Amino acid sequence: EEVISGHPEVVEVAVTRVVDAKHGEMPKAVVVRKEGSGIDANDVIRYCEKKLSRHKVPRVIEFVKELPKSAGGKVVYKKL
Repeated sequence: EEVISGHPEVVEVAVTRVVDAKHGEMPKAVVVRKEGSGIDANDVIRYCEKKLSRHKVPRVIEFVKELPKSAGGKVVYKKL
């Protein structure tokens, strides 16, 4: 999350895990991009590849308008 949130076109991000047939599970990033941003999943993956070890790079990227949050303002990961 820290690495992806450093991307200049990302507003906020949450990283969770998804089931993968080959590896058991893999990281998935749910990203809120800046309004008018043109970044896509490949841009996020390439950005991460420069800063993270290979097994930590999310291969699944989902873009949303906002992250689900609790009344206290924390991300609700179960809803991702």
